[in-house]
Amino acid sequence: MTGSKKMTDMKTVLAGLIREKNWEGRLGMHAVFDFWDEVVGDDIAAYARPSLIRGTVLWLDVSDSVWMQQLQFQKNLLLEKINLRLTGTKLTDIRFQLDTSLGRIVSEEVEKTAKRKTEPDRKQRERLEEMLDSLEDEDLKESMRRIWLKMQD
Repeated sequence: MTGSKKMTDMKTVLAGLIREKNWEGRLGMHAVFDFWDEVVGDDIAAYARPSLIRGTVLWLDVSDSVWMQQLQFQKNLLLEKINLRLTGTKLTDIRFQLDTSLGRIVSEEVEKTAKRKTEPDRKQRERLEEMLDSLEDEDLKESMRRIWLKMQD
């Protein structure tokens, strides 16, 4: 390489290309991926995620058809909230596609929490068994266990 050619750093080249192609506004729309959870809240974010942007249309992956329908009803409100946060080019539409892997983690956590609530503590169970040992009638013991378990729900 001769000394007559000057090297330009990559940052300058990219900035010039972005300006030349007028990509600033389009790149700004992608900020939705960063603030999605904050704008829609934890409930919706657990079941719907931004997937891609085509033109000015945001595509969301949604966990199931029930959430898809619910979000369809809220589409205009979501667009409004998102566009308030965007600078430059705004989104014009939201479309939905199913992704059944979404929401699975939340469902598993809900199941674990429900099991924890219904499964009695080991120490409490041992105390119950100690009390029931004083009873001779096995049917009565079993009935008492069932009543006690029902009361734990």
